[in-house]
Amino acid sequence: MSFANKLYPNVPSLGVPLYQSTLVSENNSLTDGANTVTISSISPTMRAGRMRYKIYNGAGTSPAVVSVVVTVTDGTTTELVHYFYPNAARAISSTGWIDWTFTFISELSVNSVSIVVTLSGTSETGKLDFEVSPGSTGNS
Repeated sequence: MSFANKLYPNVPSLGVPLYQSTLVSENNSLTDGANTVTISSISPTMRAGRMRYKIYNGAGTSPAVVSVVVTVTDGTTTELVHYFYPNAARAISSTGWIDWTFTFISELSVNSVSIVVTLSGTSETGKLDFEVSPGSTGNS
């Protein structure tokens, strides 16, 4: 179940909106415990934008999301830009999933973005789609 509607941010320009490319990592397999997906070698680097993740197709015994952590880096410094720690683990299935979009601003010239999804349950699996839409370049 890849993204049907992609993020397309409007970047301010003179008269005509500029659409930046969206970086997408889809259909990533998740298993029990912590799962990391990284979109790296982002060029040009970015300082702001929007991100979206979808966690879906949970299978196994009681698959649930315990946490989601998103970080950005310039290769030297790492910055936390989003976290999701529900009071109770959020169940996922083929008909119930998490789909979250958020904006971010960083002081870094970001060239890599990572998401860590932690699942709980017994022999559970799931899928992750993750996309990044730069809103401004690291040179701004």
